[in-house]
Amino acid sequence: FAIGKLRIPGIVLMENAGRGVVEMMAKHLGPLAGKPVLVICGKGNNGGDGFVAARHLHARGAHVTAVLVGKPGDVKTDARVNLESIKRLASNAPEDHPLCFIESVSVRKLNLLPRFDIIVDALFGTGFSGEVQPPYLEVIRWMNRSDAAIVSVDTPSGINADNGFIANAAVKANLTVTMCMRKCG
Repeated sequence: FAIGKLRIPGIVLMENAGRGVVEMMAKHLGPLAGKPVLVICGKGNNGGDGFVAARHLHARGAHVTAVLVGKPGDVKTDARVNLESIKRLASNAPEDHPLCFIESVSVRKLNLLPRFDIIVDALFGTGFSGEVQPPYLEVIRWMNRSDAAIVSVDTPSGINADNGFIANAAVKANLTVTMCMRKCG
C-alpha cells in the first residue's frame, strides 16, 4: 500500500524500519554506545532493514558486526543498496570505531566471533512460511543458544507472520520490533 498507493519508495521504508528498530532497542535495552552488537541479515528486505539498523547502531557508538547469511549476489533491489552501503562503511570505518562486515557467514564463522550483548535477527520477514532450511536453521539454533538479548526485525525468523505457525525452528526473541501494524502470528 505504502509503495503502490502512497508512492513512498521502498528504500525510504527500509530506512525508516532500520532506524525504528534501533530507536526501540535504545528504549528497551538502554544506551547502545560501546555495546557489542551482531546483526544477522538475510538476503531479502528484512536483511536490508538489518543493514540499515547496523548503520544506525554504528552511528550511535555500538561495536557492530554485520553478517550476511547467503550469497551477496542473491541480495537484490533496496536491500542491495543497503548491503553495498554497509560494506563501504565497514571498509572506511576508523580503527577506534570499527564496523565489521562478514559475507556468507556460517555457524562455524559465528563460533569464532567474540561474545555479543545484543543480536539483531534480520533473517526472514513477514513473507516467510514453511520449514527453515540450512544454513538458516543452524544460524537460528546458534542464536537461540546465545545468552545475548535477541531483537527481531518485524517478526522472529522462522515464524509465519500470518498464523504463528513454526514448522521446525524459530528465533526466540526478547524484543520484536514490527512495522506498520501487529502481525497475527
